[in-house]
Amino acid sequence: MRILLLTLVVPNPPDSGPKIKTHYLLRYLAQRHEVTLVSFVRDAAEQRAARELEGLCAAVHTVPMRRARWRDAGYLLASLASARPFLMLRDESRAMRRLAANLVARERFDLAQADQLNMVQFGLASGLPLVFDAHNAVWTIFQRLARQERGPKRLLLELEWRKLKRYEGRVCRASAAVMAVSAEDRVALRAAGARDPISVIPIAVDIAGVEPARRKPDAQGILSMATMYWPPNIDGVLWFAREVLPLIRRAAPDAPFFVVGARPPAEVQALGDDRRRAGGVRRGGAAAATRPHTGRPAGGGRTQARRAALRLARGLPGGRAGLSAGAARERLCGTCARAPAKYSVATGVMRSRPKCRCSLRQSGTLPAYVAGVSFRPAGRNETPATGNREVPCCRRRKPR
Repeated sequence: MRILLLTLVVPNPPDSGPKIKTHYLLRYLAQRHEVTLVSFVRDAAEQRAARELEGLCAAVHTVPMRRARWRDAGYLLASLASARPFLMLRDESRAMRRLAANLVARERFDLAQADQLNMVQFGLASGLPLVFDAHNAVWTIFQRLARQERGPKRLLLELEWRKLKRYEGRVCRASAAVMAVSAEDRVALRAAGARDPISVIPIAVDIAGVEPARRKPDAQGILSMATMYWPPNIDGVLWFAREVLPLIRRAAPDAPFFVVGARPPAEVQALGDDRRRAGGVRRGGAAAATRPHTGRPAGGGRTQARRAALRLARGLPGGRAGLSAGAARERLCGTCARAPAKYSVATGVMRSRPKCRCSLRQSGTLPAYVAGVSFRPAGRNETPATGNREVPCCRRRKPR
């Protein structure tokens, strides 16, 4: 088939959640079909990264994306007077519509694939049968953000998630096929009005050449790796540092907590400004590789799923704390618990019990039941890389 792939970000290099998923999907499709990539670019570096994909694709086309706060303010005002969500107005582009229309008029394509919700508007405008790759049920993210705010900001977020929910349901129904990355996202898309079938295609990574890490038996560090400009990841790190880490420190006063991620906001940077006050939090920029540590609580979503798979491939024990602190307070996925105290116990088990760490490295399953909760780091998204059987989250068992 000839596929027109529309992406919000250039899927190269695979160094963040959406880029990772689409990069490996593109590699898979290019082996079997003829793919034309059309993507937004933000700077010269992204333009070069797009050109590096020409060996995989039949053709690569880019459209500059220009964002500014004053423009965002205008889109926000326009959204208040419209049924369209702010996110869709912000990413509207005449240049993208024009390029897609010219390509469809000039060449023959069998279908268009919209990568992320923001690109569906261009895929539908192309007139081609559309495959919608929904990386997230976006409305749920904004719903959680709204629950954590107060005042005018909460009101704006409440309006946005309701508009997004209606919009996501509508574009799902207008698409020829819909893909989700998890069963949870599928349920959320159905709640928005999407019709079955919705195919769940978990995030997968290429682990060829990934060597098991050489861990020190007395490793004490706790490592969070996530893009630090994504709100759920920010929320997860702040929740862990403020509510969970102090409990861990009671048993392990010297265990450092490392926060690694690109473009951290001021509140995350402030965690490392006063280590004594913040409990020894250390922060760093984006890292291509890191030294082995004990675990990976924080953040969530696509990037966490990919990093969890790579962590297991490298033989490192760890877990993840769900999509956000809001979600974590309701229920935590991965190494899961229903309260900060139980999450701290789970992390302590990984840190203090060599047999548990060994089992985690080998099978991704923690063979210990603490505070009546069974813990596991392996989720549905890790199945392609690890072959682990999916286990229901937070399955309660009595301690043996």
